[in-house]
Amino acid sequence: TKQSKADQVQVTHSSSLYCTFSMSSSAAVELVYAADESDFVSKGVQLLGDRIRAAIASRGSCLLGLSGGSTPKAIYTALGAEASIDWTKVTVFLVDDRHCPPDSSDSNQRLLQETLIASSSLEPHSFSSVLPNCALEPAACVEDYGKQLSAMFKAAGRDQADLLVLGMGEDGHIASLFPPLAPADLETSSLTVHKSAGEGFAVANRISITMPVIQRSHSRIFLLKGAGKQTTWESMMSAGDSIVDRLRWPAKNLLAGGVTALCLFPTVPTAVSAKI
Repeated sequence: TKQSKADQVQVTHSSSLYCTFSMSSSAAVELVYAADESDFVSKGVQLLGDRIRAAIASRGSCLLGLSGGSTPKAIYTALGAEASIDWTKVTVFLVDDRHCPPDSSDSNQRLLQETLIASSSLEPHSFSSVLPNCALEPAACVEDYGKQLSAMFKAAGRDQADLLVLGMGEDGHIASLFPPLAPADLETSSLTVHKSAGEGFAVANRISITMPVIQRSHSRIFLLKGAGKQTTWESMMSAGDSIVDRLRWPAKNLLAGGVTALCLFPTVPTAVSAKI
């Protein structure tokens, strides 16, 4: 029987924290399965915290890009309470945001205020932040955010983020890069882009970092939860690697550089379930 690419993912290591997998092709995928919501949060905090501390230790600071949505809320809140992180050496920016007032319930800036920043041990002035100015019109907001990110990278002395926290919509979008992508989305030299979410989304206008910025990042962690996200992830992993597949599935463009996915799914492979 011919195996799909998803079937080719094999266990290479396990511990009390995670089960690590790698693909037999050029892609490297670490799948971390959580047993329940509490386990999802604790593993998420450890994964993010370890990589933030590693970036500070090796490069002197951490450029941390965060995504919004409901999935990371509890993880961000718990992460902010991590006293072992030197937050004065962390710069937080948004992977994407909806073009709306920062106090709107749809705003990822509000999400950060109510989770990471509101955590007990984290004062707002403890870390630097780079955020879109949504008081500007969408096109101007995107341009301004690109300039802010350019200045952030220049000040850090590098052109890559240290860690990006990503989600995946059930349509397969990551950041605010909605499928199908255009070929130009894979080749742009811009740091930011204005995208439309289309029908079915509360806020159509989106500000997003571009695919090349995501690809250049030192480390990428997906946070995935629920049956719908499991179906989407497995469909993406089972797809081919043609240009058509990479335009349909934006996350395909990240696999060759390596990704970690923290998963709270209704079902996991039998070989894995005994190790969680």
